[in-house]
Amino acid sequence: MDKVYSAEVLKKVAEEFKMPVEELTMQIATGEVEPLIQHKLWHVKALVEIPKLVENPDLSELIEVCQMHLMDIAKGGHGEDEHYIYEAAMEALYGNKIFCYINDKE
Repeated sequence: MDKVYSAEVLKKVAEEFKMPVEELTMQIATGEVEPLIQHKLWHVKALVEIPKLVENPDLSELIEVCQMHLMDIAKGGHGEDEHYIYEAAMEALYGNKIFCYINDKE
């Protein structure tokens, strides 16, 4: 059972179940968490951990990859490099460590 939760997760779950954070923390520490509460802890933790969008993202690499893709298609290519567009978009929007998060979750 996961016993490491941020203050934000604990607060959200405690509020939903109308209990003090201290009581929830004690239940986690003793391993006496009800299955419904445990499920909610996992769910809220997963949502809180989702990477946030980068403020003012630099889209230059994404634009370059998209332009290269279109040039390839214009020259008769099949545009088989869509995965580079996906990678450039994810890194531009979520930062260069986004694939560490994704790979850890898969």
